Amino acid sequence: MASEQQVGARAVVDFPDVTTPAELAKQLGWSERHVRALAREIGACRILGNRMVLTKEDVDAILEATKPIALNPQWRAQQLLKFPASSYEDLVKMRAKTAPRRRVRIPRTKPKG
Repeated sequence: MASEQQVGARAVVDFPDVTTPAELAKQLGWSERHVRALAREIGACRILGNRMVLTKEDVDAILEATKPIALNPQWRAQQLLKFPASSYEDLVKMRAKTAPRRRVRIPRTKPKG
């Protein structure tokens, strides 16, 4: 947060380090539009009019929001147990049961005229 220092009769406020979405996008190799949209979505930005700035906390929140979620190893094991196949033929049969049926299209005839 900003802290105040007394200089003579006036109080001087030290502002936290800020960056713009364009600077952050350039550093991370992202598009500025993506950074702005994500910052607005998670509420990690300061906007005044059409200007946006990002504090250190905002940048940390953006980076945390873009961290991938690791899959739980137990969940992966459960998914594998749902489809027990001991051979290639079993896999073919299983796929035949779950494969979507393709719709047969009838060719259109041109009107005589």
